[in-house]
Amino acid sequence: MTESARPEMELLLCCASPAGSDRHAERIRTLSGQTLDWQCLLDTAAAHALRPLLYWGLKAVRPENIPASLAESFQHNTRNSVQLTAELFQLVDLFAREGIHVLPFKGPTLAIAAYGNLALRQFTDLDLLVRQEDALRAREILLGNGYRTDLQLNTRWEEAYLHGYDEFVLYSPHGYPLVELHWAVTPRFFSVPLDIGQFWSRAASVRLGNREISAPSAEDLLLVLCLHGTKHCWPRLSMVADVAWLMAASNIRWDDVLERARGLGSLRMLLLGTALAARLLDVRLPEPIVQGVAADRRVPRLTAAVAASLLRIDGAESGIVRSGAFHIRARERWRDRVRYFVRLATRVGVEDWQVADLPSSLAFLYPMLRLPRLLRKYGTRIP
Repeated sequence: MTESARPEMELLLCCASPAGSDRHAERIRTLSGQTLDWQCLLDTAAAHALRPLLYWGLKAVRPENIPASLAESFQHNTRNSVQLTAELFQLVDLFAREGIHVLPFKGPTLAIAAYGNLALRQFTDLDLLVRQEDALRAREILLGNGYRTDLQLNTRWEEAYLHGYDEFVLYSPHGYPLVELHWAVTPRFFSVPLDIGQFWSRAASVRLGNREISAPSAEDLLLVLCLHGTKHCWPRLSMVADVAWLMAASNIRWDDVLERARGLGSLRMLLLGTALAARLLDVRLPEPIVQGVAADRRVPRLTAAVAASLLRIDGAESGIVRSGAFHIRARERWRDRVRYFVRLATRVGVEDWQVADLPSSLAFLYPMLRLPRLLRKYGTRIP
């Protein structure tokens, strides 16, 4: 547990920790018996998507101190999780009938794999991994079944979109839930060449109710969570909790995951995610990770900076420049830093195509149109 946290934040961290030790229980009992700013605690838990864990931690030690609104939100989250799980079953079956094999990740399968309980993780969408060659057909299947998308993509740009982006976002016929079809876990500019095609051969089985659902292995999932957290600059404690609870619940083959991360140039991202889990949520680090953190002096600095940001209740979102600087610092190889910078600076995407629908022969002009568009879009918000 981190030092110098406010009592409200310390209580939240204790409840969010998977450690479950007598020491944690006693600390929860002591903190929850103090005079607290409960509204601040509830707001902070909501901002970090940790209300279910706050409820669960209090329920085990001081159920009489649980605010009515927290109990109500836990019940709502439970119903929502069950509803989304039913929706997931329908999607898996729909794609199976069409000969497309998907791998759910995050959402219900992560809730069971890491937390062992659907109700302990807060999620509002469904994320499905699909092979890139199946992505367009998968989107058409959903559109043909009443799903909607805000993305209006000219067929001329479909291949470019698949190459540069990592997901299609669609809405169910009733507007909820959101379904994200991923053929990669990060967009191309992020410059981590993780091949998800290998995930299917290493997939694990997760039991959801009376069904067995295929999902990424613990090693692949841990790497995905660390990449995802780094891509978004670790804005919420729930992202750290996912890593912490997965580490605590799984018999992870650390040599395998370290080898994959090292080959991708994302070792520092893996070390950062696991170090945050240890610093904030008291997860015990395995020796290979301890050695990796000790060998990279940047990791403790990044860990301290991210932890400090997470513990600030009024922390501001990262600007585009600040996020880019963080992404560069989170890489151990200079060639990956250069590749990231070049791809980010020259990235051409949907907004550029919408501004000017150039013929293929003039597509080389898009990078030159990008800088003026960014200046108009962000202006004084940079950084």
